[in-house]
Amino acid sequence: MAEIFLALCAGLGLGYYNLFSDWVNKQVIRGMGACLLILLVAMGAKIGADPLMVHHAGLLGIKAFFLAMSAIAGSIGGVLLIERLFLRELATSREITIQTSNTGISFGLIPSCLVAGIAVGYFLLQPGHIPVLEALATWALWLMLFAVGLDLGKNSKTWQQVRQMGTKALLIPAFIAIGSVTGTAVAGSFAGIPIREASAIGAGFGWYSLSGILLTQIYHVETGTLALLTNVAREALAFLLIPIMARKGHKLACVAPGGATTMDTTLPIISREAGVEIAPIAFLSGSILTFLVPVLVPLLIKIGF
Repeated sequence: MAEIFLALCAGLGLGYYNLFSDWVNKQVIRGMGACLLILLVAMGAKIGADPLMVHHAGLLGIKAFFLAMSAIAGSIGGVLLIERLFLRELATSREITIQTSNTGISFGLIPSCLVAGIAVGYFLLQPGHIPVLEALATWALWLMLFAVGLDLGKNSKTWQQVRQMGTKALLIPAFIAIGSVTGTAVAGSFAGIPIREASAIGAGFGWYSLSGILLTQIYHVETGTLALLTNVAREALAFLLIPIMARKGHKLACVAPGGATTMDTTLPIISREAGVEIAPIAFLSGSILTFLVPVLVPLLIKIGF
């Protein structure tokens, strides 16, 4: 767990002080995509090598959908609460610099790598290969987290603009995080999932690749698979729910369903449906939640409540 945090913070510090050239930054971000593919194949191989995991795949899908809905419901509830109490004046137009990075990885390539890994694990993986696979996945995870930190750190101007928006803007990611973790913890108790596992899955905040990989590496492949499926479902549901919520007049709450993805994949639909004045809030919320994922997921799975 310490190595995970150190890799993230090292990238964040180097990015914030802009110690690398733009060319180096771009190569590191591209490397992040390569590390992600390696990790997805490794995760798939672990799933395929476990006959019980293959057998129970359908049940995991049902649990994942239930947890995703609970995470979203908790997040929306948290934002609606603080909107009523504190934030009615926040949704006003502000200028902000929004920069996102492209790893070059298409959405379709992610499940393809996972399926390829499952096939390798099911048909080809031998017991002697597992330590090598574990070591490769560990190094890829550290490098990916370093790249994530670098990407977040280089948006230092954006972080400084939090002050312009006021500290109340920080309440949005805080209550999305609280609502997401609480929602999955409560739902997990009904689904027979230990609270620490359910809460760690909820702390993925829609970042399915990292949350699933983290839990696979540091805890158990079944929990990691459930985290991956849950957070994939969360992102998909966000695309469906954001337009509905915007039409109901809950503009700030449109930030809640996407979680960490509001800094990239769900940002365009939030801007289109809820208005450009919500986009800065969504981006900052997603950035903060992105940083919290590799911190909270290992912490919750280790200590629980």
